[in-house]
Amino acid sequence: NVESSIQNQDAARGVLLDTDVAAESTSFATSQVQLQAGIAVLAQANLLPQNLLKLIG
Repeated sequence: NVESSIQNQDAARGVLLDTDVAAESTSFATSQVQLQAGIAVLAQANLLPQNLLKLIG
């Protein structure tokens, strides 16, 4: 009975740890997408002055 209880606790601990890894992986992926989007926006913003100079010049 004690052995069964220990096995159940180990299984529950494994489920909790797996859930944390999944949540952190999702959070990391979201952050990466936001970072890449921010970089893309900055790249486009940096092109605006160059394009204006081309139009003026």
